[in-house]
Amino acid sequence: MTAKRLGRELIEIEADLDKKFQTKELKSKTLQDVVGRSSQKYGELRFSHLVAHLETAAVLSEEQVKKYTQFRGYSSGDSCKNIPQEHSAKMWKKHHDCK
Repeated sequence: MTAKRLGRELIEIEADLDKKFQTKELKSKTLQDVVGRSSQKYGELRFSHLVAHLETAAVLSEEQVKKYTQFRGYSSGDSCKNIPQEHSAKMWKKHHDCK
């Protein structure tokens, strides 16, 4: 399954959870089920994302891996100050433990 499809499914699960909260039709068991589905889907999405990086690195030369890492923003000096344009600054700082 593609990351895009998994992402859409995760968003749908979370939207359903929000709707259930808003309409006050949420019971403890339902909450447990929806949170379980959300967690499972997030795990699938995260796995898909990381597998793509592994598969990409497996077909690249050492020099290409260095460039790939650089393009992704992981080798540009202070990662808290050099946030790649295509990344959310908030999430980047969170994942890199920036203060």
